Amino acid sequence: MNKKDYLSLAIFSICLLAFVSIANKIWFHDTAEYITIAKNLAGINNLNVYVTHSILYPSIISLFLKISQGFTTIKIINIFWLILIALTFLIIKNKKAFILFTFAPIVWYTSLQTTPILPASLFFFWSYLFLKKEKLLLAGFFLGLSIALYDAMIFITFFFILAFFWNNKFSNLVKFLIAAAVGFFPKMIVDYYYFRTPLFTSIKYAGTMFIGGADKLYFLKNPILLIMILIISPLLFKMYKINFKEYKKELSFIIMASLFLWMSKDLIKYFLLITPLIIFLLSKVISDKDLKWNSLISIILIIILTFNFFGATQDIAIEKDLNKIVEEFKPSYIISEQYNANNLAMFYWKETPKFVWYNDFIAQEQGTTKLREYSFNLNKNQKINSRELLIFSGSFNKYENQTYNNYIFVARKENSLDNHEKIKCYDALCVYK
Repeated sequence: MNKKDYLSLAIFSICLLAFVSIANKIWFHDTAEYITIAKNLAGINNLNVYVTHSILYPSIISLFLKISQGFTTIKIINIFWLILIALTFLIIKNKKAFILFTFAPIVWYTSLQTTPILPASLFFFWSYLFLKKEKLLLAGFFLGLSIALYDAMIFITFFFILAFFWNNKFSNLVKFLIAAAVGFFPKMIVDYYYFRTPLFTSIKYAGTMFIGGADKLYFLKNPILLIMILIISPLLFKMYKINFKEYKKELSFIIMASLFLWMSKDLIKYFLLITPLIIFLLSKVISDKDLKWNSLISIILIIILTFNFFGATQDIAIEKDLNKIVEEFKPSYIISEQYNANNLAMFYWKETPKFVWYNDFIAQEQGTTKLREYSFNLNKNQKINSRELLIFSGSFNKYENQTYNNYIFVARKENSLDNHEKIKCYDALCVYK
């Protein structure tokens, strides 16, 4: 890297930091889960957290929240991974890829989101680069680390192995997988430390998928997703120029992974997982003139995608309302509307009052510890009269019994709490008794 490279990286970093500092958007898909867990691990325990994903990334964030509390700290950690991806392109001396990445609309759109997809994307790209250099142990380690950070990477990994190890030696695959297991180990350590079960969050994630927490075939419901991948680069169609014989493994993987994401996911952020690799390939065929047009069009797309992240957002209103509610009512407990306790708790940075899940409160009132239960009859449609039916069942119980005194109910203004009397409404929230 030369001085010009360092200057380019510095400009990108400063612009990205300014962007996330000015923006007032915090609440995205799953961000409340990651933020409340990170706050909890940092000592701000105002909610019994909801866990369905790996807590490795929140545990990393928590280390910095112990030093400096606030959303600014979280935002800096989030963009750190994007800056490292940009730095990687400069280290491998691919300035076109650097420019494509720094102007990619998906980069700016996801920069505000607290999601392990950010570090998982970085480590997955590193895995690819080391694999190309035939450094199997490093490639496997970083792939395993990306899975440890973000559970859904296991699906991307399947396509990755299918594309790059189809005609490879079996011994190479074994080395790669052993190294991946080592990279996955930090997740097991964190799970064991906090839950006393090495694969606790993996089991929770698998259970959510099995029960039906992840919808399928989104493209049948929302055809506009077909153009989502274009926000990686407005000139992405230029990839038709890529020499398929030279990059058949990469292209095969990208096609399989893109189809999977398109069919099973409905959010832009998921495509960030494969964005660095796509940009790496696109840089091989894009011209300097195309690069200028790409940057110009990208700026327009960035403005369109992110303009509502600024100004008086609902997130700012919720944070201000919570402070007013606590000041006026001085509650010991805030009972949230159903499923939204973490969405409120992430905006409050004090230990008390405690935020309570509505289901927990109802269970306590009914004198039960069971929140929900699932059972699966595996041979209910059998064509032979066997002696037994095979049924798997599982339940989710309250962690502790808690008596709630001096409590109020809080819900977003657009929602309502049936059977509860509304006391007062603010800009974004309403209080009930």
